[in-house]
Amino acid sequence: MACRWISCARSRTSRIRGEILCALDVRAILGLPAQASSEARFIVALRGFADPLGLIVDSIADIYSVASSDIDAPPATWPVDRAACFTGTVHVPAGLMGLLDLQRVTRV
Repeated sequence: MACRWISCARSRTSRIRGEILCALDVRAILGLPAQASSEARFIVALRGFADPLGLIVDSIADIYSVASSDIDAPPATWPVDRAACFTGTVHVPAGLMGLLDLQRVTRV
């Protein structure tokens, strides 16, 4: 299975520090319902791609260093389409964190 690809209509362009980038909605990619419009969203700018690109996310909690030995497979209870978007999961103080496969979720 593969991640849900989103059309350009479900992404948006944003200007960050003078640079225009295409921002992809992670909720749409993962097949999650849209967030209430009154709730704040954030754009995470990605580097290392041919074109300026970002991800629209619900929140930014913290930055963690993760050892590869601590990475587990996504839980079997996750929908297959959603699990395909992750390289794995890791337990952090805030709970279970999914590690997005940026190469998969940024294919547009």
